[in-house]
Amino acid sequence: MLDKNTKQQIVEAARNYAEQGKLSQDAFCEYVKAMNGGQSFSVAYWNDLLKGKITTGQKQTPIDDKYFLRIAKAINYTVRKSYRRHHDTDNFLACMSTFADARESRMPVLIDGLTGEGKSYAAMQYMRQNPKNTYYVRCDGDLTAKSFFVELAHALGIQASGPIYDLRKNAIKKLYEADSQLIIDEAENLKDRAWESMKRVMDDLKGYTSIVFIGANEFESQLEKKAMRMKGCFPQILRRLREGGIIQLFQLTIDDAFDICRHYGITSKDHVRAMFHKCPNTAQLTSMIERVMREADQGGRDVLSVIEIYCPAARKKENLKVA
Repeated sequence: MLDKNTKQQIVEAARNYAEQGKLSQDAFCEYVKAMNGGQSFSVAYWNDLLKGKITTGQKQTPIDDKYFLRIAKAINYTVRKSYRRHHDTDNFLACMSTFADARESRMPVLIDGLTGEGKSYAAMQYMRQNPKNTYYVRCDGDLTAKSFFVELAHALGIQASGPIYDLRKNAIKKLYEADSQLIIDEAENLKDRAWESMKRVMDDLKGYTSIVFIGANEFESQLEKKAMRMKGCFPQILRRLREGGIIQLFQLTIDDAFDICRHYGITSKDHVRAMFHKCPNTAQLTSMIERVMREADQGGRDVLSVIEIYCPAARKKENLKVA
């Protein structure tokens, strides 16, 4: 089964191929058909794919993998097998709901959760689904207050030079656009000086543009401690975020681990428990599963036996078969 990212890469490669060859939609579909021994390839499907869809018709029926593989074969595009799979975890759904609600309320909100629980992944998925006027900036730990606003200016596509005052003013002007949304990831790294400017951004955009802050490492608690000490602007920052809403994500549970492993056909309770105890968060668990699946596939081995290499505790009881 091809994942969404692989399908999008195939379509983009095909789009470039058709443009370089100056092939119309009809001509490209005929070419794909010819290169696949006469197997059909619908112009309607190609039209949907060019619009960024991977579904077709009013019922939004998923376009079958075979059509993507026919495109890849026709343009000589090598499809690498992907072991990554999407999971509608509770945290993912909570993040997606928060992005949508914030866009509607046009208020600043905060998503707080442990590292590795899918916050950034959800942000990327939301941006792919809502590319228009959605802006994303990541606050790396080495960014000063000014360099953060320079990064923000780059994300907004505006002039990225001058003092913080000008950068802030220009960012606010850009974000006044209808139905805009700003997502600030790894906000726990924002310097105190940057928060002083962000308070003004939040005030000026309240009711016009939503700002979603994504933080980790007990971010709300960090803000609360600063607010309790009456440090700088933090009492006001915390109050504004609580007005918009603070969403606390969940820590990975054993039930979550069973649900995720089930997507990969791993149903042995002993092996799932062993991986769960080895991996404290969703990101580490899915990374281990993908690594195990890849090694098992490449070496022609049983998936459970590969799990046991990384998680010896899984050997304690009789292995159960992979569904």
